Amino acid sequence: MKLGAPAKPRQVLEDLAGTEATGALHIGGASPGLLHLVGGRVEHASSVKVPGVGDLLTLSGRLPDSVWQAAVEEGGNDARVGELLVGQGHLTEGELQLCVLSVVHDAAYFVLGDEPVQVRFESDRRHWLGPVAAVDTGTVLTEVDRRARLLAEIADEPRLDTGPVTPTPRLRRDRIRLTALQWELIVHADGRATPTDLARRLGRAGYACLQAVRGLFADGLVRVPGTGAAIRTAPVPPPEPQVAVEALIAGGAVPKEVPRSVPIVAPRPPSDPPEKTVELPHAGEASASRGFRLPRRKPAKPRGDAEPAVPPDEALLHRLRTALRGMT
Repeated sequence: MKLGAPAKPRQVLEDLAGTEATGALHIGGASPGLLHLVGGRVEHASSVKVPGVGDLLTLSGRLPDSVWQAAVEEGGNDARVGELLVGQGHLTEGELQLCVLSVVHDAAYFVLGDEPVQVRFESDRRHWLGPVAAVDTGTVLTEVDRRARLLAEIADEPRLDTGPVTPTPRLRRDRIRLTALQWELIVHADGRATPTDLARRLGRAGYACLQAVRGLFADGLVRVPGTGAAIRTAPVPPPEPQVAVEALIAGGAVPKEVPRSVPIVAPRPPSDPPEKTVELPHAGEASASRGFRLPRRKPAKPRGDAEPAVPPDEALLHRLRTALRGMT
């Protein structure tokens, strides 16, 4: 089906919602997709960038692929796929609704861009899954904007969304914490697959993968694709070395990194009180000073009530070792 003249998908969707239209809105552009409307509300959505309802259910292991295919073959022509899955006990109604709503918001984020693209509306075309849930157009657009803001807050680097996921070869910290999705993305990253490629491969929501990759970038675990540049995180001015060491000894937090250009100088130990000045005899006075003796320091008297040696603080030693390792 050919698409019509270029227009902004958001504006077209709002116009259709105002007339309570029912049908399928075909959207072209870099992220083509389809929105199904019933009475001006979004009932289903799809995009080439994200997995659909069947992908989420089967790739996650919630439904066997044979069960899904059988329901599509039996009820696809008369829009009863969802009804069959719930009626036969394969899914609860709530599970199916949550899955459909997740796909609607996921696909809408990718297809409802601000740039004009080719669009076309096909009246009275219903989705083969059947009526499950519907969302107001205003709610869909508000969620699209919220998700865009959230990505920018995590890391304002849009190139991460369209380029291959590229892990950094060396970490800048001793310990990291990953979500289950971030771990899957790191494990399956091959230098070619984009976040949405991995989303379809793993049966994960496309936007969730964008969010996870932005988080990995903010933590220094992936690079900007094609640049080879290290991750740029918000600079935190390190404390002065002397202050950092004193805070560490006092039980404070270990600084993440100490600049190599500033050497750490240990505090100078307090000097002993000066001894009496003793003048050594000159060479010609050797015979006269044959009985000369250097003064000896008297040993301290042993204390009967001396406290036993305190064992070393293992936690303190561990913090010191971690701090010193970060200086190298």
